[in-house]
Amino acid sequence: MDTQIIGLQSNLDLPDLDLPDLNLPDLDLPDDNFDDFDNLDDNTIKYLIYNNKLSDYSKLLKYIKKGVDEEIPSQIENMGFYYEHIEKKPDLSIECYIKFLNLTNNFRVISKIIEYYEENYDYEQVVKYINIGIANSNTYSMIHMGKFYFDAEEYDNMKKLYDLAEKMGDSDVHFYYSIYYLKIGDIENMIKQTVKGIEREDSLCLMVICKYYQSTGENPLKLYNILLGIKNSSMLANKHIEQMELNPIVIKYKSKLIEVESNPRIKNCIVCYEDKSHVKFDCGHEICIGCYCLISQCYYKCSDCKNNDLICDNTGINYNL
Repeated sequence: MDTQIIGLQSNLDLPDLDLPDLNLPDLDLPDDNFDDFDNLDDNTIKYLIYNNKLSDYSKLLKYIKKGVDEEIPSQIENMGFYYEHIEKKPDLSIECYIKFLNLTNNFRVISKIIEYYEENYDYEQVVKYINIGIANSNTYSMIHMGKFYFDAEEYDNMKKLYDLAEKMGDSDVHFYYSIYYLKIGDIENMIKQTVKGIEREDSLCLMVICKYYQSTGENPLKLYNILLGIKNSSMLANKHIEQMELNPIVIKYKSKLIEVESNPRIKNCIVCYEDKSHVKFDCGHEICIGCYCLISQCYYKCSDCKNNDLICDNTGINYNL
């Protein structure tokens, strides 16, 4: 692929997520006197390093260096992990990750390599490793190159890479696609992409659609109905639905749904002209349940209407994740 970087990665100005405490159980970990590292798996070694669990790393470092000298790939990766998180030496860390990649063709470290060169503005190396990743079907590389095309407004090339990543099962692409559709004002496809992401438990996609409805002042019941549509396929949607159902606007709407189920009145709707089940406003006028969700008050705007059935702003709606 002949690629030229024209723009830098976009700043989406998205807030930090308030992630829940996972309440992981305490592990039976070695102390500074422990030296039987052969019986520890690589994930435990990485856990020790990442969480800085040892006050003295000399024994662990000796064990890792022995594996590095023997060109054991896992220990080369562990050495890179040690340089990255304990000694804070990114240059040495990346040397290890590149060697690990060359020995194994395992692309789990390629994001670190690409990000390192990007932070150092070495875009020749960025493109080199992105192309290596793409050539080896690495979806992170596809999405990363797609983001460059997004910045350069070369959307056809961006879509080719995003579509390929999606076909290969990468769920992150839905978030980046939603940002693209939001930028060009294609709200219908933005919603479709965020729904796909939420179904795969992507909290960033939920954030995008929530922020959209919050910032535009759109009727929050639209979002509520979108999430209801995937309630059975997403724990993330389910959790947010529970939060929204504490709001008086949603409580009122739910009562209307119950009214439709218990006493269906099929009529021609004055708004959409379709024969659907109707509900009453407090003023006594009726409208179909679908249009009730979409408009802010009695369609007739009659003098008796107190405008207290449905409020179109998002006051009180909890959009926090």
